[in-house]
Amino acid sequence: LEKYWKLLVFDHHKPTADISSENTTVIRSQDWTPKYCPTSALVLNLLDELAGCSGQEWIAAVGIIADGGQEQWQEILDFSIKTWQTNLEQLQKIADIIGCVSLHEDDTLIDKLCKTLYDADDPLDIAESKEYDQYVKDINDEIEKWFKVHKQKAEFHKDILYYKIKPKYHINS
Repeated sequence: LEKYWKLLVFDHHKPTADISSENTTVIRSQDWTPKYCPTSALVLNLLDELAGCSGQEWIAAVGIIADGGQEQWQEILDFSIKTWQTNLEQLQKIADIIGCVSLHEDDTLIDKLCKTLYDADDPLDIAESKEYDQYVKDINDEIEKWFKVHKQKAEFHKDILYYKIKPKYHINS
């Protein structure tokens, strides 16, 4: 991509490599705040004044939930819930949809979801939709399948459990 454009990368993960270059600038949340900061909170806070992110806070709230930053960024969640008359469960459902659709690794499906998110007037458009329920069910069923057999298939060594799985989807933590 650098060959064609100048890139701005936002990330909240600990760096494993320096990808900065003449054409790529990386902004990491660790450089901005000492508290845990999901990328969605970082982008919202840095670009809100510049780009006018008003009305998009709920998208940041979904990212905060997905990345486990509720405790540190509760004010964004509270604002989104109050402003959009939604609740934590609905925002969590959107986070689950995004995560599960991503695990299907289908570029057309991911593009469709991105367009759905972009076009949504508010979070309820997505949270109350049934359009992506099957994709969430697929992932939940796969997790449940492996969880059910873990006691039969796992190796126990004192306080360590070793369990090798090969799920259909790239499921990690």
